[in-house]
Amino acid sequence: MKRLGRVRTVAVAVGAAVAAVSQAAPVRELKHCADVCWIAHEVTHPAYRYEAEVDNQYPINGSWIRVGGKGAHADYYQQGDDQLRQIYSPTDSSNSQELTSKVIRFRVCGPNALGGDACGSWWLPK
Repeated sequence: MKRLGRVRTVAVAVGAAVAAVSQAAPVRELKHCADVCWIAHEVTHPAYRYEAEVDNQYPINGSWIRVGGKGAHADYYQQGDDQLRQIYSPTDSSNSQELTSKVIRFRVCGPNALGGDACGSWWLPK
């Protein structure tokens, strides 16, 4: 019975540590950029760089978005629509898409070493 008590104590301690780390994660602020905006987010281990670009001048009423990096994706919202959209890059390449309305908020994300995503700040292009 003593061993079972120790296992429970360790499990509770590990659970509390994980909860504390997830609560301590800083809230990323919104950042502003020009109507043609390029962003990058780097993960140090493994050493990956994820990039995304938005061009709200192309075409006049629409936009263009590109994402690149090993397994990267960009999360974005378009003007007049509150649906979160995503564009994914192929492995070690990039992907782009023409959009029918302006991008009002976007960020770039990619795999981290823990099996989840590492995302940069949200950006607000003009």
